[in-house]
Parts: sequence; C-alpha cells; structure tokens
Amino acid sequence: MVVKALLDDLMESLECSASDMNAYYDRLTGNTIFLNDDYLRQAARRKSADDESKLANWEKECLAEARAIVNDNDDRYIPLPGSDDIHEWAIMNRFALNANSNLTDRLTRALKGGGAFRRFRETLDRHGLTDQWYSFRKAALREIAIAWCEENNIEYVQAACKETAS
Repeated sequence: MVVKALLDDLMESLECSASDMNAYYDRLTGNTIFLNDDYLRQAARRKSADDESKLANWEKECLAEARAIVNDNDDRYIPLPGSDDIHEWAIMNRFALNANSNLTDRLTRALKGGGAFRRFRETLDRHGLTDQWYSFRKAALREIAIAWCEENNIEYVQAACKETAS
C-alpha cells in the first residue's frame, strides 16, 4: 500500500531545506525524513556497533534512518529538492518582475549584490508587499512540489487527509 503525498507537507519540507540537511520522502509512510549530511556519511561508512554505543538514542535513530536510506534498493526513499534545487533568488526575481513597474525597479535593485535577501525583505516591508510575497512564494513551492511528485510518479492530494493508493 502506497500513501499519497500531502502537498502541504511537501511544501513545508521544501521550506525547511538547508544546505547541510537532506530531506527524503518515504513512499510507504508519507513522512519526510530530515538528515544531516554527517549521518548519511556515517551510514555509508558502515561503522561497527561499538562506535554507536556512545551515541544518544536520538542519534542512533537518525543513524538507523540514514542506513535505511543509504541501503534502499526499492526506491522507498526519494530525495526532495534541496535548497540548491529551489532557487530562492529566482523565485524572488520572478516576484519582482511581476510587480507593478514602480516596484519592479526597486525590488530588482534590492536583489543585486551582497545582502540581497535582507534588502529584498526590507523593500517588501516598506511597500506593504510581504503578504503578497509569501503568497507568491507559497505558489512557487507548490509548483515545485507538484513537479517533483510528477517526476517521481508520486500521487498527491491537496487536502490534509492522507489517502492510500492500492
């Protein structure tokens, strides 16, 4: 029995992506597993049980999940797009280009050079566009989640009730 993915859960997972974390969708449970790169490296090295005796229980659980992912031969665990795949700057630029002409110039200027994310958010706040930005960003993440589901042949549902596919 395969669980249909919840788009809202996938979008939340995409929002939480970070450069040193990996997110995996479990096709059987519908859950997302977040793992630090270190656990995946440890799992790949196949350390002995003695090495694990010093670990806290939560670390042992993370390592067990990492091993399951590293040793997955059945495509049960599918990597979600990471921060490098999401291209937050490109989403911000699309928002800027879709704004009215007055604001397009200000927003695109804010995106140039170091500190672009901070300047972009300050410009949004100054012009009362923060809610519009978050709606736009949410729609962009939804598009990414849907494309990912379709690319990986994962059925998805919009609503917050998990359905199973037989």
